[in-house]
Amino acid sequence: MKIVDSILDFPNKNWGEDRIFTGKDIVGVIDGSSPISVEKFEGYNSQAEWLADNLAKAFEAFNGHYPPLLCSSVTERLRESPAFLSAKLPKEYSPCATFACVQDLGEYVSCFTLGDCSVAVLLKSGSVEVITDERISSYSDKTKNVYLQAILKEKDPTIRVKKQMMDNRKFMNTKGGFWAVALTDDYWKEFNLKTYKKSDVLACLVFSNDFGRVFDKNILSYKDFFSSETSLEDIVKDLRSFEEGKLRSYERELLCSPEVKLHDDASAILVNFD
Repeated sequence: MKIVDSILDFPNKNWGEDRIFTGKDIVGVIDGSSPISVEKFEGYNSQAEWLADNLAKAFEAFNGHYPPLLCSSVTERLRESPAFLSAKLPKEYSPCATFACVQDLGEYVSCFTLGDCSVAVLLKSGSVEVITDERISSYSDKTKNVYLQAILKEKDPTIRVKKQMMDNRKFMNTKGGFWAVALTDDYWKEFNLKTYKKSDVLACLVFSNDFGRVFDKNILSYKDFFSSETSLEDIVKDLRSFEEGKLRSYERELLCSPEVKLHDDASAILVNFD
C-alpha cells in the first residue's frame, strides 16, 4: 500500500476536529464531533479535537491491531482519565467521532467505517465501490431539513438546529439508532467492514464527510476522481469555491441538499496498490 496524496484542511486555518493518520499497513481519517457546547479541554480547542487527536496518535503507533478494538481501548482509557471523570459530562455533551480506515493485510485489504466517513475503492474491473455507514444519514437529514426550513422562512436556524442535534444525540450508540466512536457504550462491534482481495484493488480514497461533498454536490464523480491527476489540495480548493459561491443559493433554489455548516473540516488520504 502506497500513500499517493493526503489533505487535512481546516476552514478557520488555526485548528480543527478532523485528523488523518498513517500507521503500519493502515491509513485513515477521523472526523471529530463536538457536543452543542464546545469548550477547551485538556489543552485542546474542543472536546472532539481531544478525542480525535488521541485516536490518531494511537493509530500512528499502530502495530497490527484490529482497528475497532484499538478505538475501543483508546476511548476506554480516555473515559477513565481524571480530566474526563472530573468533567462529569452527560452523554449528549461528550465528544464523539466518525471513522474510516484501510488496512493492508497482505493478500487482502480491509475497509472499516463507522458514521459518515467513507472509503471509495477503485477495483481493477473499473468499478468503484463506496463503503460508508448509512445509519447516521437519517439523523443528519433531520438536522439539515430543520436548517433548510428555517432559512427558507428567513429565520435564524440556530436554536432549531441545536435542539435537533440534541435530540439526535439521544439515539447515538443505541439499538436502532446510529453509531460513532464515543466515550460511552459498546460501539466497537458496530463497524462496517468489507474485505477485498488485494489483487482486485487498484486504489482507495478514505475521506471525511465534508470532503465527501465533492461527490454529493456533483463537483466530481468518483470515476472522474480516480482517472484524474488533480491533487487533493486542488480538489478541496474547488470545494471551498463551490461552498462560497453556490452552496447557499443552490439550497434556497432547492438545487442541492442543504448543509448546516457552510464550511467544515475536510480530510482525505489516497493510496494505491502496486
